[in-house]
Amino acid sequence: MVGSSVLHYRITGKLGAGGMGIVWRAVDTRLGREVALKFLPDSATADPFRLERLEREAKAASALNHPNIVTIYEINADGDRHFIAMELIQGRPLSELLRGSKPFPVGETVGYMIQFCDGLAKAHAARIVHRDIKPSNIMLTEDGLIKILDFGLAKSFAEAASLEVTHVPGSLTAEGSVSGTLPYMSPEQASGEMIGPRSDVFSTGVVLYEMLAGRRPFDGPSRTAIMEAVLRADPRPLRAVATGVPEELAEIVHTCLRKAPEARYANAGELATHLRSFERYSSAVQSGAHAVAVEERTAIHAPGVWLRRSAVAIAVLAALLFGGYFALRARQGSVPVTATVIPSEILRNAQESLQRYDRKGNIDRAIALLEPGVTRDTSNAALHAALAEAYLLKSSNGGGREWLQKASDASQRAVSANPDLAAAHVAQGKTLEENRQHEQAALELQRALELDPLSSAAHVALARVRYAQGRRQDAGELYAKATQLAPNDWIPVAALGVFRIQSARYPEAIAALEHARTLARDNVVILRNLGPAYFSNGQFAEAATTLQSALELDQTMVGTWANLGTARYFQGQYSEALRAFRKAVDLAPDNYLYWGNLGDGHRWAPGSRNNAASAYAKAIAFAKDRLALDAQDTRIRSSLAVYLAKSGDTTAALNEITQVERAASNSPETFFKMAVVYHLANDRGKALNALDRAVRAGFSRIQIENEPELALLRADPGYAAILPPDSTR
Repeated sequence: MVGSSVLHYRITGKLGAGGMGIVWRAVDTRLGREVALKFLPDSATADPFRLERLEREAKAASALNHPNIVTIYEINADGDRHFIAMELIQGRPLSELLRGSKPFPVGETVGYMIQFCDGLAKAHAARIVHRDIKPSNIMLTEDGLIKILDFGLAKSFAEAASLEVTHVPGSLTAEGSVSGTLPYMSPEQASGEMIGPRSDVFSTGVVLYEMLAGRRPFDGPSRTAIMEAVLRADPRPLRAVATGVPEELAEIVHTCLRKAPEARYANAGELATHLRSFERYSSAVQSGAHAVAVEERTAIHAPGVWLRRSAVAIAVLAALLFGGYFALRARQGSVPVTATVIPSEILRNAQESLQRYDRKGNIDRAIALLEPGVTRDTSNAALHAALAEAYLLKSSNGGGREWLQKASDASQRAVSANPDLAAAHVAQGKTLEENRQHEQAALELQRALELDPLSSAAHVALARVRYAQGRRQDAGELYAKATQLAPNDWIPVAALGVFRIQSARYPEAIAALEHARTLARDNVVILRNLGPAYFSNGQFAEAATTLQSALELDQTMVGTWANLGTARYFQGQYSEALRAFRKAVDLAPDNYLYWGNLGDGHRWAPGSRNNAASAYAKAIAFAKDRLALDAQDTRIRSSLAVYLAKSGDTTAALNEITQVERAASNSPETFFKMAVVYHLANDRGKALNALDRAVRAGFSRIQIENEPELALLRADPGYAAILPPDSTR
């Protein structure tokens, strides 16, 4: 083709294969400039699919005007030959520079990748995902400029879920599965799930790792092995394979490589910000070390004075340059000097994630931000308190009790670091409450309110303690106060809604949760609680729609499956309930309520009754473990009594329920469980009495009328006296 012409372009040489097609050097005879022309192979010009891909590449990239993105001049055709005319880059691809497995110096790597992220951030701001980031698509020009090539796989965010099959000759693209190049794919891209800017961030992290280590983080002898590594394996710690990489930079790289998209940086712009922060931090440290060396030579007569001044100067310089992201510590000789820059950016970003902990991955993202922060700055009580909150949320969302122990440790460190910080006492109080230490929890939360009387979080936490202590009126007042203090915060409003469900005030619960919904749209925590409120109020269609919306948002939120199963159970859909209960147990295998629900599903689903005993045995064991922490918890004890009764141990069940009945205060749900236990123990009189108390307390008529255990009790005349056919809730 050399010497031939294509419209107003004269071909002068071959540059090689570029992504989907052949790339030629050419001269634009109109403007007198050299360009690169990219063609599809002649055999593929009639392929509408590949032609559409070429056109999309041009349209995506031509819309991006940035010095770090190759400039697209036009897309055109000469007969059947379709081509793109683009900027001719004088330089070498990063893939060529990486040959020989020789790592790049840290400074060069960071500088180049800041440029790359700046260009990619332009694409992300235009709602375009590259989808094929790899070293061969990153060009380093002769004057040190990074250029991003080949937007051939690019798509808008709205289109990015539609992944087409492709194969790039000579690459490790997974033919017959998804587009992209396998060793650089994100897990969600490799598994064919919806992708966005965070997928590009993952691929950028792979390139960063390879530049610094001289090897890819995910590799293997076959495509299957590589795919398995991308989807499930954690890469070797970067500092284990590249000892010269600073810890702070390694943390940035590993944040990019987290499996959960939500745990990574949100987009290339955010990653660029962190790389720049590291670059400024490194410069500050180097400048500080030089300043110390200079002063050491000129201050022989007063070592103690100059040492303190120079260390403070270094810390101030780092604070000015770095903006509070890293903690800088200096130690010289035998005189330790510590100057800590408050990591406000870490705390702010973590708190933003925790504020919407309902979003998948946000809890893990907060933990990923906070753990390095507290390691770097062990005296920062605010970071320890936020980390304790994150651990608590991890524990309560299916993470297991080991996270509760971590929360306890973090909250103790927070209080020790600063006993005058209200947030530290809130975290300590919430952790104590989760461990069923109500009195100690109340003391911590009262101290928090002394320090910060306007803390809505302290009011909500103390309300939960008061409810567990049976002081339900106090709990209601505290919840109401919390919503007054933070009327635009969905968390206290939703907590008030849950309290109203527990109090069998279903219309009021719906009102509160619907209000919370206006404050935080697409919130799975609100939706999963709103569903039971609607169901208990007899609004079945609304309940079903709400719970389906919760599942669409996040299928890993255990509470959604438990509530969905409960709704199906009380509708008599026992097989469907069983499936949902199984899912809840899979997600939280040490929760007594979920095992008890699973036992109920087996007990009533056709052909599954023989499996109920083992599920109830698990529920009993876990309930006893929890009861050992708080013998006064009537909710746990009444549930234990129900599981024992359904397992056939009537004596033990009656022993437990008698202790519940002696309690000073019981909830509507607890009265209902009493009725079930007494009925299974063939004490119809006590069963009807407990049922009457449940109805008077406002417990859901829907659940009473649809509980299969009470089928025989409904034939008793006393039942009709408690719940006449024409009665209303």
